[in-house]
Amino acid sequence: MSVAINYELPAVKGVQAGRECYVAMVPMDVIPKLFPYPPPIKNRKARDKAQRNLSGSRVKKLVQYIQDNPKSYIVPAITVVINSDVKFDQGVRKADQSSLGILKIPVTANVNVVDGQHRCAAISEVVEYTDDYSAESIAIKFFVNRDLKALQQMFADLNRHAAKPTKSIGILYEHREQYPRITKATIDRAEPFRGFVDEEKNTLTKTSGKLFTLNAIYDATTKYLLSKMTISGNEDAEFAVKISVEFWNIIDSLIPQWRLVRENKLSAHEVREDFLHTQSVSLCAIGRVGNYLFRSHRSEWQHYIRKMKGINWSRNNFEIWNGRCLVFNQVKKGSANIVLVSNAIKKHIGLELNHSEQLLEDDLERSRKK
Repeated sequence: MSVAINYELPAVKGVQAGRECYVAMVPMDVIPKLFPYPPPIKNRKARDKAQRNLSGSRVKKLVQYIQDNPKSYIVPAITVVINSDVKFDQGVRKADQSSLGILKIPVTANVNVVDGQHRCAAISEVVEYTDDYSAESIAIKFFVNRDLKALQQMFADLNRHAAKPTKSIGILYEHREQYPRITKATIDRAEPFRGFVDEEKNTLTKTSGKLFTLNAIYDATTKYLLSKMTISGNEDAEFAVKISVEFWNIIDSLIPQWRLVRENKLSAHEVREDFLHTQSVSLCAIGRVGNYLFRSHRSEWQHYIRKMKGINWSRNNFEIWNGRCLVFNQVKKGSANIVLVSNAIKKHIGLELNHSEQLLEDDLERSRKK
């Protein structure tokens, strides 16, 4: 007589949508056994699969994340379906009908990952190369005996209501990476930003009392102003914050509308509606010019940047901004738009354009003549 061989996992049994389900904390070194990943079947139609294709690059990023943060990583629960009969040896029943016990899964069972296949693959790779994680666990929610349509519907339901956080929230809650930390320190210390940056939304509503969004300051400061700066430790990061604060404080002294909002003499809404200097495309362009000055005119960067004072940032100044960042009176923020706005700044303060900048300028002039 053959003896059934099972995986035995301490679990909680509950009910969802009238059907039993189970939740268990599963040791990470069991994941490769429970969820082996065979090569994908070639030419298999999407409608015949219960999951999207596995992305190797995404798995690699998750592996790197876990290995880089052994004391603080977090991996969300995985949802799976077992297409086999399971046995649950019930222990303690609770008043809410959930039960504690042992979930027994046949080693021959077919287990489909409905949510978390990249997490499973990453964990499998991590435990293959190191024993450091073998004693650690991940939560898994088990459903039993669902057909392909049910699996696909579960995948659709799980992802339909998933809301990706805004870029601003992602920056606000990021404490490991240097650039988000530099941005937040700059916002805390620079005069124009304190109290006037929305740290949650990517775009501002008409009624918002803020002038800027966190993601706009992040892009302008880290992607443009501090571009190509080596930041390898806390000392470098503090120097970057110092430069950023000094730079944005000088810019603040050149744009009177920012100060008037702080003095309650203008509303933030009025300034955002009538001027372009709070727009992300303009902030990035200003940062781009600042980066150029730091690298090419280090001893004179303040002298040049103060010449920005006479720039007319009014949205009605079509002579300058039409085609650069205003297209049919709509603000555009492509990479070319950022360069074209920085071109206008460079020309105003007496700086020559490089070859690629001049090519864009020539294209703009041709388009205006059509």
